[in-house]
Amino acid sequence: MDRFPQPLRGFLRVLWIPLVAAVPIAVVFGTLDWIGWLGYRIGYVVALFFCYPVALCVWLTTTFLFPARSATSVSGARRRHVWVREILPTTVSAVVGALLGVAIMELLQPGSIGSGLAVAQVVMFTLLFMALALAASFAVSFHRDSVERARTDEELRLARGLQTTLLDRASSTGVPLDIHAEIVSSRQVSGDFYDVVAGPDGSYYIAVADVAGDRMPAAILAAMLLASLRTQLNSRTSVAEIVRELNLLMCRGQITEQSMFVTLFLARFDPRTLQLTYTNAGHRHPLVLRGTGEPERLVEGGTVIGMLESLPYREASLTLRPGDRVVLYTDGVTDAMNPAGEPFGEGRLVAAAIATANANAATSRQSVAGVITQVRAFQAGQAAADDIVIMMLRVPEPGA
Repeated sequence: MDRFPQPLRGFLRVLWIPLVAAVPIAVVFGTLDWIGWLGYRIGYVVALFFCYPVALCVWLTTTFLFPARSATSVSGARRRHVWVREILPTTVSAVVGALLGVAIMELLQPGSIGSGLAVAQVVMFTLLFMALALAASFAVSFHRDSVERARTDEELRLARGLQTTLLDRASSTGVPLDIHAEIVSSRQVSGDFYDVVAGPDGSYYIAVADVAGDRMPAAILAAMLLASLRTQLNSRTSVAEIVRELNLLMCRGQITEQSMFVTLFLARFDPRTLQLTYTNAGHRHPLVLRGTGEPERLVEGGTVIGMLESLPYREASLTLRPGDRVVLYTDGVTDAMNPAGEPFGEGRLVAAAIATANANAATSRQSVAGVITQVRAFQAGQAAADDIVIMMLRVPEPGA
């Protein structure tokens, strides 16, 4: 039946559902007015005179006047409108169908219904059986929703575990920098990610990215992009070339067939020269904090990856000094809202990073924790609308 269009599938159900629905109705009335097995047969035939008009009217209403919501509709929205868009139209159309059945019986056999009281009883029993049918229908529907929700929650839990495992591989062990990063997901899985990888020449690659899109597809793409990024690091040293290759792979559908965009900041740190070479592919500008002065923003690069194959990407370099800090973050930090609708903003982020640095005495872990604490205090219980990633790099002082 799935090969037929939706309206036709509904009409085909009109043909067979009354044959089934008339059975319990015939059992009820055949038992109440017991005249033997003949009563059940009469009850079944009479029930068909009402079930078919009712089914037809309900089908016309739910198909053309008030189309049923798709299975992908948000369950909360469905519950809010269920009375107006489903229960009331279905009930009214069932009553109209019952009255049409009365008219058909009177037309075929005048006087078979009798008085107006009999018509009222027909309407009353129609409402009763319709209420039972709707209750059973919604019970089955909500049971399916519950099972699907439980299955989805389990899949999200497993995906979150896998994502955490991948992110835990971003180890700063052996890196001559004080590095720490944390991710705060607005839901169970995140489209944001970070990475720290040792290069073949003794350098270290540092990445922070934000995948645009729905949570689950974005999280899957983030995992695939993370794996592809690690593969590229083994064969290339230029960060601009690595980003160009990732953009090419995404545009050609070799990482994902979906049209999704990614902002990415990729840097290469040389511990011998303290040189940081980077390219910024449409990502929020990382901040270089040198003392308490105005932060330096790392803006050189290009636009987001996954848009066009031929987009150019540039790289730039700067030399870090002992005590310098680099703050990398995703837009979930600066876009975090307080109850008044005011964003946290870059200014508060800079102030929080400088304040938590504690005169260069705090570790990157303490600084990141302090910034996250200030963001959450600013939100004042407001639910996060986007994922948050904060990474802090600190060049240790001599002898530290």
